[in-house]
Amino acid sequence: MSRYSNWLVSLVVTPRDSAATLEHCLTSLHHQTYLDTEIIVVDNFSRDGGAAVSRRLADRFISAGPDQQEQRRRGLALARGNVVAFVDADAYYSAEVVAQARRAFDSQAIDAVAAPEHTAAAGSLAPLRRLASRRRRRRHSPAQLFRTDALRRLAVSEPTRPNLDNTGATTSLLASGYRMGTIRAPILRFHTAATVPSDNPRFPHVANGSIHTERSSIRGKNLPKTTT
Repeated sequence: MSRYSNWLVSLVVTPRDSAATLEHCLTSLHHQTYLDTEIIVVDNFSRDGGAAVSRRLADRFISAGPDQQEQRRRGLALARGNVVAFVDADAYYSAEVVAQARRAFDSQAIDAVAAPEHTAAAGSLAPLRRLASRRRRRRHSPAQLFRTDALRRLAVSEPTRPNLDNTGATTSLLASGYRMGTIRAPILRFHTAATVPSDNPRFPHVANGSIHTERSSIRGKNLPKTTT
């Protein structure tokens, strides 16, 4: 039987004045093929309209600062899932990231999962067109998804507050004897607003240049929304 037969993935997004990419980011999380997720946005008092996007698309929304470390700490405290993913607002998850991570956690004795990351300039389609051909040359980034209990144990054991950026969390976990696995589904990073092409099967929710963000039909469920 699966170790995580009834598990939830908490997707913690930590924007600050990130309206240019935030809707793309949150929409990609809604369109994961693995449906048992919660989207938590911990916004650092954005002034560019991004908070309104987050309130519309997140399951839970709070404001916290002064920095991303504190945003992630607050998100980890709120997370109800067996696994937590820290998601930057310029990240765009391909549809299978969470599903592949779920299978990796379930089939391997691991505590963190890393997906390959690719950077795309605004309007650039080249990274998307090269995804299939670059598999042999991919270098995986630090982990993006972590077992929640492992991170919480790390937070207790660290003499000072642990570094919860992906690199810091991965380094601390590995140094403490935890194990990391990898998946093939990619994460894109858009440093400015970019259009995702509608003919790429990894991004099926984009059609005719527009992204579909009707929350009631995205994942077949509506978790209670909480805001602070």
